[in-house]
Amino acid sequence: MTIPEGLTCDANKVCKLNKSLYGLKQAPRCWNSKFDAVLKKFGLANSKADQCVYVGTINGAKCYLCLYVDDGLLFAKNTSTLKELINDLQSIFEVKICSLKNFVGMEIQKCDKYIFIHQSNYIEKLLNKFNLYNCKPNCIPVEPHMKLVKGEGETEKNIPYREAVGSLMHLATVSRPDISFAVSLVSRFLNSYNETHWNATKKETKGYGLCYTPMSEPNVVVGYSDADFANDPSTRRSVTGYVFIKNGAAVTWACQKQQTVALSTTEAEFMAACAATKEAMWVKQLLCDIGEFNQKSVCLNLDNQSAINRVTTFSSMGLTTDLSSGNLACFVELGN
Repeated sequence: MTIPEGLTCDANKVCKLNKSLYGLKQAPRCWNSKFDAVLKKFGLANSKADQCVYVGTINGAKCYLCLYVDDGLLFAKNTSTLKELINDLQSIFEVKICSLKNFVGMEIQKCDKYIFIHQSNYIEKLLNKFNLYNCKPNCIPVEPHMKLVKGEGETEKNIPYREAVGSLMHLATVSRPDISFAVSLVSRFLNSYNETHWNATKKETKGYGLCYTPMSEPNVVVGYSDADFANDPSTRRSVTGYVFIKNGAAVTWACQKQQTVALSTTEAEFMAACAATKEAMWVKQLLCDIGEFNQKSVCLNLDNQSAINRVTTFSSMGLTTDLSSGNLACFVELGN
């Protein structure tokens, strides 16, 4: 590495790095490798579905750790096991222990009857940052049948549109599946926006979040997929949407434009089902890895009978769609 400031040395010389140094490009990788090795030494192993989720058994009690860079959520079946694992980690690393109220921007409220995950403080900051406290609260994130088109003329430079949409993307990804479609819609016009697009972003619904409750069948996950049909006037591509529910709230979701133009509602719904099926397999793998999957298969609900028939009869819909159809049919046949 080059000579750092404050070190007197010949300017034509460089330093040999003997170990990882904070701030260098390889430092995050070195940190993760070190922490991963320590966790495996303690008996925790990575999930195949998510390398940042660890699970193991210590003194007969199940332990879980979810890692986000150098922040982590640690769970155990009993307090003594949790304390033992924390002490083991503190013997090697400098560990700060906090109560589970905030984690990487999420606010977590826990009581006997539910766990509520939301980002109200983050939304408050956005309202203050973009001076939107006077915007009209709305019970829905987007007006029904609203269609946005590229703005004509020059883009209005005084509108912080891109910054606002980027902030909303984070919100839609973390805790607000209900705004996923609305954010997907306004994000199509980052290079051609005007006052109409800006007004479409101003829908205050800050009190919403994810509320997980105890269920009679706590380890059951159910999926739902849907699609519109050619509603984008510029490309005529349809939009895929899916969500998977566990313990009364969403655990994973997506809303995105399809990569090809669907020729019918059946084809659009079918492509949405294919995308949802791939996500269902990931969810199943993750739950199996942590020992929380007790059902035979993940149930995926569609609202288009023709698309359902395509899966069971495996009729042709063109080469690209046929490949997805074959993949989906295999999962159905195997009971996944």
